[in-house]
Amino acid sequence: MTTANGETAPSSPTATAAERRVEERRAYRSTATVIAGTHQFQVRTLDISRSGMCIVAAINPQPNLRFKLRMRLDRQPQGPVTVEADVQVVHSVLASQESGFRIGLRFVNPGSQLLGAVNNFLGK
Repeated sequence: MTTANGETAPSSPTATAAERRVEERRAYRSTATVIAGTHQFQVRTLDISRSGMCIVAAINPQPNLRFKLRMRLDRQPQGPVTVEADVQVVHSVLASQESGFRIGLRFVNPGSQLLGAVNNFLGK
């Protein structure tokens, strides 16, 4: 899409190219638990990087919404670990082939346990 002054506009109204992950992604097909206040529900995971991840859910969250995500990562030196991450919604788009909304998340202030587990998962 082109703007009135001839510049190319981002394809997503909720995420510019600078907001999208540029780090290496690795497929991460599993489940995770969303924790939002007193509510918890399962989502499917698609991929992960040091800066965020992609999930699939039945709901369409608003951009910038924050919540916790609990997930189990394998490929760890001492076996699989369960970690929690504070995440923020960058974008969400209906993905009929995934039977839900494909949601891009960024990690908010990731701690050393999360970063270590993600690095191990990525093989770094």
